[in-house]
Amino acid sequence: MARAIHADAFPQAGPYRRFIASSLWRAFSPPPQDCPLALSDGRTVGLDEGIPNALFIVDEIPDRETMLGEMPGEDDAITAAIFHFNPAHRWWYFSNMQRDEVLLLKFHDSDRSKACRVPHTAFRDPSFPDALPRESIEFRTFAYFL
Repeated sequence: MARAIHADAFPQAGPYRRFIASSLWRAFSPPPQDCPLALSDGRTVGLDEGIPNALFIVDEIPDRETMLGEMPGEDDAITAAIFHFNPAHRWWYFSNMQRDEVLLLKFHDSDRSKACRVPHTAFRDPSFPDALPRESIEFRTFAYFL
């Protein structure tokens, strides 16, 4: 995907040496939020962890047999990773984010010598029974290093 986006956006440029995809995330609702964002310390997640989860854009939800069957083009589809519980992972969450606070997280780095991704998720936090529904926004960015 990174190569295709780069070639389309910068047809005259040469190849890039590194690619980073990131996300800028912030809450709009006042704290505490009912479903805060949790981030894993990328240094605690192994390169061999994560199950690919392919993205398919469809006009209608397919039947169960189609969803669980072979998907043509799956090897070329955009994927994210699904992570199973691992006690070695270190997780952090922000239950009281203010409107003027943001999180910048990296969800892909082609340089595997660095922490290459930060698994993240939202979860229902029962420690605040009167928490407000979380309202938030995410802005994704892609950086190429030539």
